[in-house]
Amino acid sequence: MKIINFIVYKIVVFLSKVLVFIFYPNKVYGKNNIEKKGPYIVYTNHISALDPIIIVASVLRRKAYFMGKEELFRGRFLKWFLVALGGYPVKRGTADMMAIKISLSYLHKGDILTMFPEGTRNTNDDGTLLEFHNGIGIIGLKSNCKMVPCFINSMGGYKLFRKFTISVGEPVDLSEYRKLGLKKDNLRNLTNMLREKMENLMSKY
Repeated sequence: MKIINFIVYKIVVFLSKVLVFIFYPNKVYGKNNIEKKGPYIVYTNHISALDPIIIVASVLRRKAYFMGKEELFRGRFLKWFLVALGGYPVKRGTADMMAIKISLSYLHKGDILTMFPEGTRNTNDDGTLLEFHNGIGIIGLKSNCKMVPCFINSMGGYKLFRKFTISVGEPVDLSEYRKLGLKKDNLRNLTNMLREKMENLMSKY
């Protein structure tokens, strides 16, 4: 099964790169901030169901794992397909400890996570970010890796053949926040800081 999943993933990534290149052309700034080795979290704004495909095809250099709303994993085939691509379920609107444990297990193995901390698709035409969920702060504090902010600059969603930009920021070091642990104020300050890092990318390019 692992071999089949690996083959499916490689095929999907190849097709995604081709389709994104043709239909959703984009330019990535700061791609050198994506490290080739070691665990880290890439967190980005969420404007469309196509976001994971865009990020995989345009930004990442190796396989990343991502959360998807648990409703998507109820169908047998779709569940298998999403798992093959690196997906795992999360209960939205709650502190899903199982999803957090799975996230940490991937990071401890040296893998990458892609996270959408707004929690739902953002339809704001001006790109204003929604409030971040605490899950990203909890995972950041309990892991020992850096976090890389990313901003997809395609207001109003993706349009066929309309070029857009993706900005990747410098890795954020959380060592000072980790010293204070999961205190409520520390978690809120961390989450706000991560949101500000992404906001800074909005007008950079």
